[in-house]
Amino acid sequence: MGYLDRHSLLKSSDLDEFRAIMERELGRHDLTFHGSRRGFEARVCAAPLADLVLFHVSFGEVSLELSSRDAEEETFVFGLVTSGSGTIDQGCEALNMSADRAYMRDMRRPMVAEQFDFGGFALNVPLARLRDQAEALFGPGAAGVDLRFRAAADLQSAAGRHLRQSVHFVADQLDSAPPGTIGPPVLAAWEDLLLVQLLTALPNSLEDFAARAQRSGALPYHVKRAREFIEAHAHEKISLIDLAQTAGCSLRTLQAAFLEATGLSPMAYLRAARLEGAHRDLRRAEPGTTVAEIARRWGFAHLGRFARDYRRRYGRNPVETLRDGL
Repeated sequence: MGYLDRHSLLKSSDLDEFRAIMERELGRHDLTFHGSRRGFEARVCAAPLADLVLFHVSFGEVSLELSSRDAEEETFVFGLVTSGSGTIDQGCEALNMSADRAYMRDMRRPMVAEQFDFGGFALNVPLARLRDQAEALFGPGAAGVDLRFRAAADLQSAAGRHLRQSVHFVADQLDSAPPGTIGPPVLAAWEDLLLVQLLTALPNSLEDFAARAQRSGALPYHVKRAREFIEAHAHEKISLIDLAQTAGCSLRTLQAAFLEATGLSPMAYLRAARLEGAHRDLRRAEPGTTVAEIARRWGFAHLGRFARDYRRRYGRNPVETLRDGL
């Protein structure tokens, strides 16, 4: 089993097929082999999140050079190596690629990469999406910062380890259920998790702004507004950006205030509200309704985890509540 096997787009030794998929999904690249093409076996997997797509790409046991010219679109590509090695040069920065380093590529810059026996995750993120997430995370004004990333990040650091764990966690969850069965609220939460990790774990030009924002406090008013929004919309898709915009403060400020006021993070509070909503629906369900229907209605993609969390909260199985109406 590989990464994102349930979401395969291509498995082929045809270079033209691979080139067409790469251009469509990750931008145009020129491909050149160094040595024999005998071991070339391209594999491209693509798992949709809310608005973005998490890719895993591998080439087989070959040495391959990828190059691209500068592009007009304002997009970054985050990469996390899972096998093999290589180098990447973006003109002003060159680095070695390995499982101990993540990289962030600015598509507005030309690039040359040499890779051997390579495999890795890739996340294509428009600059506008990162700016929206930055404003939600750090507060008003963050979107106005000229966002630039250092080309590489150390995955041996605490922040780097958390980033790598988050990517693998999301990939494992996406591969644990058939495509189309995970609800939009869950996909939005996983996408937010990855974007927050990119902005906090990868060295970038927002660091000074973030430090200033962290020193500012939040009024209980912000928590009240976010809680009211959650309670009114818990059955709908809610992202971290939605909560921060509704509360009128940065996400970091909201998280700190939520923990102080409730002992929970905003997303943990949202999960608790969804569990309460599912509990109400189980008690009032019409004959023929199933636990799985109600769980999905409230954004719980994995029935086993829903049943476990339900038992912890209410001391009984959800099927018992559905049966007894209590």
